[in-house]
Amino acid sequence: MSSKKLGQLLLSQSVISKEQLDQALALQKEEGERYLGEILIELGASQVRVNRVLDLYNKRKSLEDMLVSSGYLTGTQLVDIQQEHFETHKSFRDILLEHCLITEKEYLQILSRHFNLPIISLTCMNPDRKLRRVVSEEFSKRNQVVVFEEGDKSIRVAIAEINTLLMEDLQQFRQTNKEMEFYLAPPDEIDMFIRNLFNLGSDSDVSMKKGLHRSDGELRRQSPKAVQRTLKIMDYIFNTALKSEASDIHLEAREQGGTVKLRVDGTLRVISMPEDFNREYVSVISRIKILTRSMKIDEKVVPQDGSFRGRYKIGDRAKLVDFRVSTVSSSNGECVTIRVLDQDKGKVTLEQLGFSGPVYEKFNELIRKPEGMILVSGPTGSGKSTTLYAALNSVADPGKKIITAEDPIEYTYEDIVQTQLNRARDVDFSTLLRAFLRQDPDVIMVGEIRDPETANMAIKAVQTGHLLLSTMHTVNTTKSVGRIRELQVEPMVFLSYTTAIMGQRLARSICPDCAEAYLPDLRLLRTCFGREGVAVQLVRGKGCSKCDDTGYRGRLAVTELWVPTADELDGLEDLNDQLILRSNAVAYGMRPMILDGLNKVLRHQTTLEELARVVPTIDADVELCQGMIDELLERHSAAGNEDLIPQADSRNRVSI
Repeated sequence: MSSKKLGQLLLSQSVISKEQLDQALALQKEEGERYLGEILIELGASQVRVNRVLDLYNKRKSLEDMLVSSGYLTGTQLVDIQQEHFETHKSFRDILLEHCLITEKEYLQILSRHFNLPIISLTCMNPDRKLRRVVSEEFSKRNQVVVFEEGDKSIRVAIAEINTLLMEDLQQFRQTNKEMEFYLAPPDEIDMFIRNLFNLGSDSDVSMKKGLHRSDGELRRQSPKAVQRTLKIMDYIFNTALKSEASDIHLEAREQGGTVKLRVDGTLRVISMPEDFNREYVSVISRIKILTRSMKIDEKVVPQDGSFRGRYKIGDRAKLVDFRVSTVSSSNGECVTIRVLDQDKGKVTLEQLGFSGPVYEKFNELIRKPEGMILVSGPTGSGKSTTLYAALNSVADPGKKIITAEDPIEYTYEDIVQTQLNRARDVDFSTLLRAFLRQDPDVIMVGEIRDPETANMAIKAVQTGHLLLSTMHTVNTTKSVGRIRELQVEPMVFLSYTTAIMGQRLARSICPDCAEAYLPDLRLLRTCFGREGVAVQLVRGKGCSKCDDTGYRGRLAVTELWVPTADELDGLEDLNDQLILRSNAVAYGMRPMILDGLNKVLRHQTTLEELARVVPTIDADVELCQGMIDELLERHSAAGNEDLIPQADSRNRVSI
């Protein structure tokens, strides 16, 4: 959204003159509640050009906000209506009228103000036979749209409901250079006008029919059958994604149509689509934009973001799911990625993450301390946010003030005050963290420490007696020191206020329904265990219908927990040497990620192939902790298939 005001934008686009703007502002000051665009159109500004600027720069107040601010709906009623709209695919207007929340006249008035379209009465108009050449009877009836006047420079069109796709295509369909001007009219008046217009006589000319058939072809996606096809495809995509527990849905444009991929357990899978998907690909993209109620359907070049919420029935349970939508333009067309946020997964607990026993016990102890800083490190998609949410779930209590700064809010909680970044208003992590310190919190969660100001404010939060949880994008725990230095903060100072740093990755779990014994590649055995001749019985999934033939189902965390102590930091002379830093951390009790991963491999929870895929710096860490790996193998030989390291109960583990 541009920071310029609407009047400045309209001036810069030569839509209005300085005199028109001054006059409109004076009228707005006198009349109070009226919108500037509405007044300017009354003063002679082009309706089409004003609306184009409003849409281009996102300067329009949402229709929902107008209904609430005008007193027609409460916030709760709005949420209920949005949910019914999503579940039933009924129009917003029909739901409002069915529930008697608004009259037809009041709804038209709200639409008129929102879209700067005047309301026209068709009751006293006599239809001109020549108007039939512009739009066919079939098209008019199907879309409740009628041409009621044709002038030298414009064609005036009455519509009963705002349909952006319809208006966009009508603007683009030009038999002349005339501009389409849109008006709002009651549905019953439009129906009557259509009957009168097309019952004037039976003569017609062939050239007219050709023109309107071409118009019908361009707007075929508005037909009821086409809409139903599109909605059926969308339901198939969303239901398949939820049944597969996908974290993301990817719709990618191809030269002919598109393809759909789901990210399940961290990897992408192509799903087979109905035969008509390629033909309906563009319509599916447009419908997804409509669901967000904020994305522009006609904007296909500039990237956009939006979101919507829906309730889906999976098995016997109804799930409340949030969808975050992002679009980008490619050489073949528009691509959409949708993040799937199942609210049930927001209730995940630390026990369900699959932490090894010592890590779970220590981490659970540290998050209950009254002050300190706990960081979770790893790349995007390594489960950092999930771990933080699980930690907050564990300490949430009505007797504690917990406040978060998120980008964006993914899961919502009753006992937690959650705030979201707003870059358009210069509200970033450091701004919120500074404000939090005046909110008397017990626990603070900051989505990420990504700039010097946030890092320094985090130190201040710990100094003033708060517990702060956050994340950093680093390869492992000890490499956080380099990242801290990049943020222009003295590492030794930062570490002295850091209680712990958790490094983690997500490894796919072996599917229990198709597990089988196997012998891994000998080179992989040597790489991960650090020596030749390792004789262990390992397990993998051979693939079945339960895991979509991947051999994996669900994920678990592979972690390392670094708890820097005063003695450890005092003994460090050079924080720049990663090998010395990491060796020192291991000497003081840190167990590298590879050790936790190998423990889970030996316990038949994941595979060596998964470790090689997700765990960083394997070669260096294996060399660093070779003695501990050998000890692990000995304990495995002695224990057989029993637990080698005590582990938190994983019976209720969820897919993360």
